[in-house]
Amino acid sequence: MEHIICSISACVIGFTASFFAFAALHMANRKQPTRLQKLSVWIFAIWSVDTLKDLLLPIYGYEEEGLSTAIFFIDGWLLLTFTAFLREVCPPKPGKRRENRYLLPAHFVYIAIPFVALSVAQAIFQKDWITTLYMWMLVVFGSITIVASLKRAHRYREFLKQHYSDITHRDITRITYSFIAGSFFYMLSWLIISLVNNPLFDILYYTTGIVLWLTVIRQSENLEPTEEIPLPEPITEPLGTKAYAFEDDLRKAMDEKELYLDPNLTLQSLAIAIGTNRTYLSRYLSEVKGTNFCDYINQQRIFQKSIPLLADENKYTLDYVALKSGFNSLSTFQRAFCKYKGITPGQFRDQSLGPCTSPTPKKTTL
Repeated sequence: MEHIICSISACVIGFTASFFAFAALHMANRKQPTRLQKLSVWIFAIWSVDTLKDLLLPIYGYEEEGLSTAIFFIDGWLLLTFTAFLREVCPPKPGKRRENRYLLPAHFVYIAIPFVALSVAQAIFQKDWITTLYMWMLVVFGSITIVASLKRAHRYREFLKQHYSDITHRDITRITYSFIAGSFFYMLSWLIISLVNNPLFDILYYTTGIVLWLTVIRQSENLEPTEEIPLPEPITEPLGTKAYAFEDDLRKAMDEKELYLDPNLTLQSLAIAIGTNRTYLSRYLSEVKGTNFCDYINQQRIFQKSIPLLADENKYTLDYVALKSGFNSLSTFQRAFCKYKGITPGQFRDQSLGPCTSPTPKKTTL
């Protein structure tokens, strides 16, 4: 029976290693890979090699305490790949191009020193207190990484809302939260198999790892990097009536030119269109309008275009209304509409037009 269990465990390990190898090749074959995808190639390659070393357990036996401890320490190094991934997803300085041609900063080498030092110390002295210290280091290091990543993700989202009218494919909040949650369950399963040393728990451990990175691959497919944002232009005049002389131009840009219908409108392009700079415009939206650029543009889209179209007796499809209002997708339109009106677009249309005489909205050719 034990032989059968070890054989199954070896098959699971082999499948997992093959999965990560295939994922690395998949990312490497991209025509124009992003920095995140380039980093993922190395991460998946490391995970593939690291998984192969686990074949030593079913070969030599799970009762080999020294081997299990060595594998435990080596597996802890994978936390560095989590840190590297989160650092790339949540950039320390949003909107600033990374001139370093290397995917990781030089100081990342110093971060790895405690991992290597404790692993070498355990290999030489083989003391239980070193293992305990190593485990606590992983907990503290992982906690610091999570807190820092969450703060960076929040700061990055605020940055996007100040500069872009559509942040759907640039928002890293979802992938950050998903990765942190998946990493937590992965590390939990890792601790379980490290303490129990039962090959049956290997299935849980490796399955969690596969699900974690499959989620990452899927969510990073459409994740677009932000363009480099120049440093804020210096404000040479005190803010006041004179500084906000572009108010009429902004109103015309919204009411007459309807620039908000451009789904790719940015703070920079709008500032150029109304003859000012983005520093003045951003400050104006914050201090006078009490909002950020993304919310301001989406409000214009909803109240100036979406609501009239929804109230029209032609009953346009929601996809048509979304695209005609300047939104890149129906889901983005629905979220924005609910945010500003408190109800869905469909509910608003039903309230505006009364009982539906025809349950099917009119299909309109775009």
